[in-house]
Amino acid sequence: MSVLTPPPPPGKRKAWTYRPVAAPPLADFLAGGEARQRFLRYWVRDNRGNLFDLAFFFTFRMVPAVRCSHFGRWLGRVLVPRAYVGPMQRARANFTALFPDRQPDAIAGMVDAYVESQGRQMVEYSAVTRLARRPGGVCHVGVEHLKECRDGPVIFMGLHLSNWEILMQCLSDLGLTLSLNYDPPRRRGRHWIVRYVRTRAGIALLPPGRQAVRPALRVLEAGGGGSFLSSVMRGSMARSAHPFWAVRPIWKPIMPSWRVWPAGRARGFARSI
Repeated sequence: MSVLTPPPPPGKRKAWTYRPVAAPPLADFLAGGEARQRFLRYWVRDNRGNLFDLAFFFTFRMVPAVRCSHFGRWLGRVLVPRAYVGPMQRARANFTALFPDRQPDAIAGMVDAYVESQGRQMVEYSAVTRLARRPGGVCHVGVEHLKECRDGPVIFMGLHLSNWEILMQCLSDLGLTLSLNYDPPRRRGRHWIVRYVRTRAGIALLPPGRQAVRPALRVLEAGGGGSFLSSVMRGSMARSAHPFWAVRPIWKPIMPSWRVWPAGRARGFARSI
């Protein structure tokens, strides 16, 4: 199906219900077998990863923000092509489909910039506030349109491009009160980090999954703002690595966008659609 071909009418799909993994009790360990493996996986193996994630996060909070970006760029070049082989192949194919007139070297440069951005996002969680408030690091363009958001309910569609966490921090710093619908990371340590960063930015987190519908409606009815991070589909590497789907654009009155540059500089804008 061509990207420009209108899609068929959407079929019915069951709403996603978020169910956090329950902590296995000690009785599972004593029971042996699969129950013991589940206990060890939750309390031992997973917690090793959680400890690493938290140590990584708090260590880089002591590192200058720009150095976090530079290290993340290097980490992306080293880690992403090895850990995400399938998504990288899709990303390269998607860039080729988007820019059929570009030479292979130009496509390779786009892929390199993409993996560098992925690496920066991993490390910049430790420096979101510092990057958003760094003098000369962020350029606001068209934010006068955001004044329209103060008088009534509004839905922001935050595209999953570059470091969207900086967008959340900047919108909060501009005096907007936002509630956010999000997809929790699977690892508990990373979920804690995501909640920590966003709540410190002044973002009210809605319950994940379909449980967010009623709270989101109450926020909008009260004249507040809701923010939804949008990508083609759920899952890791959910940006250029996804196959293209013929999806009609969703109308929205204000569209904030963001782009983070390699040297820790960001450029954002908000424009009327």
